[in-house]
Amino acid sequence: MAESDESGMEPRDIPSASKARRKAGTGFPVVSLAEASSILKEAGKYGFEHSTAAFASYMGHTTTNSGAFRQRLAAFRDWRLVAGRGENLAMTEIGRLIALPPDLEAERRALRDAFFSYSVFG
Repeated sequence: MAESDESGMEPRDIPSASKARRKAGTGFPVVSLAEASSILKEAGKYGFEHSTAAFASYMGHTTTNSGAFRQRLAAFRDWRLVAGRGENLAMTEIGRLIALPPDLEAERRALRDAFFSYSVFG
């Protein structure tokens, strides 16, 4: 018979300690807001909705399945500049104002809104 501990439970009755899973934390964006702004301005020349392949090319990537592209696209989502899943992306209202601002003040407000929408800075 196996020895029991103070709780009266035998060792085989004690659940094994499972490894604690690390939760993905919020990190610093891999794309600066200034760089995101210039990419949006380039993409905005061709409209507000793009395929992921087209958006990758605006970022300087040749493929959409690389880790670098996915990280950079995640930053655009974290900035709340683009939305969409799958093969299509659309600029959000903030992204549209940055891409094609009606005036300088509207662009500044949109940049400020994007900055504070990122959870690290908000």
